[in-house]
Amino acid sequence: MSKTHLEPMGDYLLVADVQQESTIGEISLPDNQRQQEMCFGYVVAVGPECIALREKDQICYGPYAG
Repeated sequence: MSKTHLEPMGDYLLVADVQQESTIGEISLPDNQRQQEMCFGYVVAVGPECIALREKDQICYGPYAG
């Protein structure tokens, strides 16, 4: 099985999402509250023009970010 090499163009990033907790302590969060939270992930690949981030950096972004 061959491995695919991905390299984003320009200043784009490829991000792997990190699973968020669906509970706080023993209280379960409703679905609509989970959708409005910020998302967290790790940078997997960085485009050649992106100078601010590197691979394996942890980032926070909005739930509807492109």
